[in-house]
Amino acid sequence: MDTILQLDLYKQLDIRSYINCLQTSKFNYEYYNYDIAYRYYLEQMFSNNFIYNVKLIMVNYKDCIKRIYTFNNLCDCYNYPKWDESTYYEFWKHKYNHKYNHKYNHKYNHKFIPL
Repeated sequence: MDTILQLDLYKQLDIRSYINCLQTSKFNYEYYNYDIAYRYYLEQMFSNNFIYNVKLIMVNYKDCIKRIYTFNNLCDCYNYPKWDESTYYEFWKHKYNHKYNHKYNHKYNHKFIPL
């Protein structure tokens, strides 16, 4: 009889230890590197509303936590405060609205034609 053992390592470890554990072997990386673990870590850091909005603009939770973790490490290196949810929302609002707003974007002075 086959026994399936599913370890929820991500619930017992912090994110750095979890990533180190995944890097120990190819087996661990393939079988325990699932997106739900990264969602769990995002839930520890941010609200559910933030996680839902992140999923709309990011490829997956792994990509999102990688970007946030890298950004937070840079903030620590340069002694800047870490961003909270409202700061991320302001950044995304500026980043994604600024590209298509022709009053402020002088690179695209031509008429906008939607595809």
